[in-house]
Amino acid sequence: SITVSRLHLRGRTCLLNCFQKVDTFLHRSVGTDAAVAQSETTPRDGREAKDGRRSLHAVQAERQEQAEKSVLISCQSRTSEKKFLKYLSRHGHIQKYFFYESYGVYAVVEFASRDGVASLLEAATIPSISHESMVPFKSRLMSLRSVDSLNHQSSLQCRPQTSVSISELIHRLSSEESVEQQITSLTEVYQLTEENSRLRFLVCSLLKDIAAAYFPECTIRPFGSSVNGFGKLGCDLDMFLDLDSISGWNVKQP
Repeated sequence: SITVSRLHLRGRTCLLNCFQKVDTFLHRSVGTDAAVAQSETTPRDGREAKDGRRSLHAVQAERQEQAEKSVLISCQSRTSEKKFLKYLSRHGHIQKYFFYESYGVYAVVEFASRDGVASLLEAATIPSISHESMVPFKSRLMSLRSVDSLNHQSSLQCRPQTSVSISELIHRLSSEESVEQQITSLTEVYQLTEENSRLRFLVCSLLKDIAAAYFPECTIRPFGSSVNGFGKLGCDLDMFLDLDSISGWNVKQP
């Protein structure tokens, strides 16, 4: 009886340690947890709580602001990263950027302000299409034309946006010495990265630009696992098209 009790306590302690580590990873990825997000005392204007954590509303607002200042550019794998950034820097200071590969090579570039995006769009050209109707706006989904001055021999360093293969995952988990280490390793492999979270909010922002051409003042927001901390690399992106501001439902009546 004593032996069983001791084993039970050890297992419980190990499990609690695992959950604490998982919670740490989720907090680092999302910037909040369920308790803080649901707390009525947490400020909704972006300020930090007393324990240093921010509300889910503040994190989402920051992500949306980052997305509004970002562009998605299709480029060739032989593009010179240094020359590419030098060219874009003419339009404004670059806050953050990264490359990723998915049916081609793409670059996500965040400017320090929206003026940089506006300057880049002003310099961009729209392909001439005579047999199709065009939506009257310039998209932040852009394509870099093949320019010899921007080409380079070495390939770009792309950030992975997909999870590892099952065989690689099994090999990695089997090399761990305990269940606790396996849970930690599994979380590290599958959790949404900083770049992937930025990309998800950027997709919503780009689609909002298209919808706004027909429904001004509309918004598109991600929801579900992409924002609540339970998402993993490769999971789907749930989006919500908010038309309340158009219909006047959210306007306070006198």
